[in-house]
Amino acid sequence: RQHAGPSLLLLRDQKRQPEVYSVFPGIWLGDSPGGRMEYRESQQQGRQANTNGSAIEGDVHSRLIRLGYPQLKRIQMEGLVWPEGYFVHHPKDAFQDMFGTPWVVDFYIWHPVKHPDGLVIESKSQEKKGSVDAKLVPAALSLLKLNIPSILLIAGDGFQKKYVNWCYEQQTEKFTVMNWNAFSSAVNRGLI
Repeated sequence: RQHAGPSLLLLRDQKRQPEVYSVFPGIWLGDSPGGRMEYRESQQQGRQANTNGSAIEGDVHSRLIRLGYPQLKRIQMEGLVWPEGYFVHHPKDAFQDMFGTPWVVDFYIWHPVKHPDGLVIESKSQEKKGSVDAKLVPAALSLLKLNIPSILLIAGDGFQKKYVNWCYEQQTEKFTVMNWNAFSSAVNRGLI
């Protein structure tokens, strides 16, 4: 059967496989006679996390446009002159993560005065506790491995403090961690 509404994962007991049902939110599921019944709005949370991440990227994108950066489709080769600088959203085939596999970062910015070595911005957003916590450490390690100026932008209050604190402790001259307020302030002061 197909119903409109979030998908729920029902775990009846340890012997049976989980069953995924689609039901309307707010329906009382009752107790399970065969054991404990739990549910989780797995797809709904995943969609919300993607929406929040896209919203943060959209905000960064619009701020870069307002700062006068033109958007290009790919990172330009050295020797080309762009007096006003430029940015690329999701540059492909330009970077590798901490494992050496291709990595598509959120933004790459180049400016002849502010960012002559380039600047990478990777954003992570989390409003509620969830799996993105586990993505903070690999993102930070991958940005550190790039060895070019980079910002890990952390937005939302859903991150576990231990992961956020660990990221702040890793800061170097080339790697900076910012929350949304610090990033907005840096943009408003013309530092980005």
